[in-house]
Amino acid sequence: RRLYLNQWTQQENRWLDMRAWDSCGMPLPDLAGRPCYGGLDLATTTDIAAFVLAFPPQTEGEPTWLLPYFWIPEANMRERVLRDRVPYDAWVRDGLVLATPGNVTDYARIEAHITGLMEQYEIREVAFDRWGAAQITQDLTAAGLTMVAMGQGFASMSAPSKELLRLVL
Repeated sequence: RRLYLNQWTQQENRWLDMRAWDSCGMPLPDLAGRPCYGGLDLATTTDIAAFVLAFPPQTEGEPTWLLPYFWIPEANMRERVLRDRVPYDAWVRDGLVLATPGNVTDYARIEAHITGLMEQYEIREVAFDRWGAAQITQDLTAAGLTMVAMGQGFASMSAPSKELLRLVL
């Protein structure tokens, strides 16, 4: 129904056990100055743009810490709440998602946010989805980041997805 009729459905089986995911929740330690790696996935109007920092363990038994940031356009947020049945407005109000002005995601805001994070953390490199990322990746490279193109297909996503699942479980 979802693929042919554009009707949202519930999943019978989830790839990631949400109880296992929820059990990973704990307060983040002070990560200032720590080495980390970023992942950037941009979106324009109907998807969520994301930038996630992954901080590898520094001591035996320490988990990999994830620090995510998300953006959506503010102008069409209400319509998206109704269409997707997702509380984007509440997430923005609670600071879980950042809204950019207008009806398309403002990449300049994302870029400014990332360059601000460069002052707090030692971002060693950022993997990014090439779609729509030409200008922002040039700008972030000029700002001193090492940018690494990464496809969103099976060949490049299978191993990292399996590793995420292993770490969560």
